[in-house]
Amino acid sequence: MARWKALMLAGVLGCPAVCSAQGLPMPEPAMPRPAYGSSFMPGPGPMPGAMAYVQEGAQAAPAPAQVAGGQRSIWGDCGDCGPVTPWGGCQDETTTGASGILTTGELFWMRMRRNDPVLLVRQISGGGGGELRDDGALTGYGTSHTIGFRVGGGYLCQNGLFYTVTYTRYRDSNAPQVFVSENPENTTSMLYVGPGVLGSAVTITQGVVQTGWDYDFQTVDLQAGAVFSPTSILDVIVQGGVRFGNLSQTYNTFILDTQAQAFNNETFRTILRGAGPRFGSEARVYLLRNLMIFGKGFTSLVLTNREESSVYANPNTLQTVTYTREEIMPMLEMATGFEVSMFNGHVLVGAAYEWNYFFQAGSSNVDLANNARINRKVDLSLDGVAVRLSLLW
Repeated sequence: MARWKALMLAGVLGCPAVCSAQGLPMPEPAMPRPAYGSSFMPGPGPMPGAMAYVQEGAQAAPAPAQVAGGQRSIWGDCGDCGPVTPWGGCQDETTTGASGILTTGELFWMRMRRNDPVLLVRQISGGGGGELRDDGALTGYGTSHTIGFRVGGGYLCQNGLFYTVTYTRYRDSNAPQVFVSENPENTTSMLYVGPGVLGSAVTITQGVVQTGWDYDFQTVDLQAGAVFSPTSILDVIVQGGVRFGNLSQTYNTFILDTQAQAFNNETFRTILRGAGPRFGSEARVYLLRNLMIFGKGFTSLVLTNREESSVYANPNTLQTVTYTREEIMPMLEMATGFEVSMFNGHVLVGAAYEWNYFFQAGSSNVDLANNARINRKVDLSLDGVAVRLSLLW
């Protein structure tokens, strides 16, 4: 725990950085720093885990070996800057750990995916002996990678507890997809199977189908957690709190039947707003003094209020359908990556690959207008690369 706090607020570049952050003297080492065989576990023999120093009532761990008037941490020699822990933090008798303000910013390069097709294209051809061959192809929404962001801040306490608030925003207005069927022999048909009132209701053999999908995803997370160090090179961070979420989607569909000289047009909009518990954990492995890899996973159960509206028009009809319901939407988040500490630990730069999964976020209830048995249960996913910058005050 204390090693993670030393990293977050004084850096992991050795005891001089930590002593400087705590206002302690920084004498010159009395002898050259020895070269050890391992980059992340130097020194003779294994060192005790960090938890032995922070658990109340635990027995004192063995003292590290003396080096030229000071003591040795796993990062090297500390000289005369005072007692040290095996994670390299020099602390006096009155200091239980560093504390301070944390700020973080992230940029995403991600893509939203809808696990449901939007168009069925069928090709019917004749074969020998009067056989008919029916081939079908399902096409989804053509989304692309775009930029999103996440910003946050918090406070780290001396006892290892921390509190954070984080805002995430990701949105995209995808270019419309256009499907054309000239089909003079009427051997090809296009059937719209996407969400909304038009789903599985309109088939054309000659004409145009145009589809579009826009979305806007926002969350605010209020979290509290603690840091545990089961070994001298591993930190486990446990967090829990509340997620507030807002996910809005708009589906635009236009179908032109040139053979029948008719059209169908629909604008379908769905909005989910709600809040619920969010909890998870993160593990960090320290490979070098200023390099670590991490993996994290979180889950949320958000009680949402879903509002759906569809405006449907053709040459003879203008119809509006609205549905409102409450439902629980599970969310799953995972990421793995690395971070590098610079400038005595006051700047952390990292990159990761992140996955998000939103259960039934793409579901549609307005389909009930045509058939009560058609109530889509569709999931959405969001994945891509994220780069992160953390400033430690």
